[in-house]
Amino acid sequence: MFEAAAKLWKQYSSKHASAWARDDPRSQLSGEVQERLEQLDLVLKHLKRALKVVEIDPERTRQNAACVAKAVPLLRSGAMTQDEYIAGFGERSKEELREYVHAWSEVRLFTEVFYLVAWRLREILNAPSVRAFPRLRKLEAKGVRDVRNLLIEHPEDGRPTPNFSQTLIVTDDGPALKTSEFLVSGATGRVTATESSIDRGLYINAEEFRAELEDLLTAALT
Repeated sequence: MFEAAAKLWKQYSSKHASAWARDDPRSQLSGEVQERLEQLDLVLKHLKRALKVVEIDPERTRQNAACVAKAVPLLRSGAMTQDEYIAGFGERSKEELREYVHAWSEVRLFTEVFYLVAWRLREILNAPSVRAFPRLRKLEAKGVRDVRNLLIEHPEDGRPTPNFSQTLIVTDDGPALKTSEFLVSGATGRVTATESSIDRGLYINAEEFRAELEDLLTAALT
């Protein structure tokens, strides 16, 4: 997804690198930008693998999200065993259930990691003063910003109320954090987050981030 952005950044940094002294922070930060772009694609690759195990089925998604929300506190407190926790996900073999639970944990991990890496990239590109990159306009990335700020780093600031939920659903627009509600289109059967959800889905937020990044790099090169 971010291959084109990585190529644009390589062109951009090559164009300006000669103006940066060895002790100029941008001489190192430009390399970090390149690495962060590669990391975003790597995270999406691992997420895709985990999502193959976590099937997109509205009813099962709802049941599993409810099961996780109720069972995780019991599991962490020791009031529920790992086997009891796994048994709550339905009639599958123990091995299948363990794989499913593990994949669900990976989906959450890789989803959150995507936003954290994307946020770091945003912070580098929007740096002020001596760390500012020439001709780059501000990268807004609203979807990434809102999920990182309101759902991951500062859930106490959630709107309209704090959101400390640990739920997650898998929609056709990608994993959506801290929600257990979804919409199913009668015409297409697509599963999407509700209109009130802060997280519209990882794929939507990632595509917005990619498109905006490519636009600002293209503009900076002209």
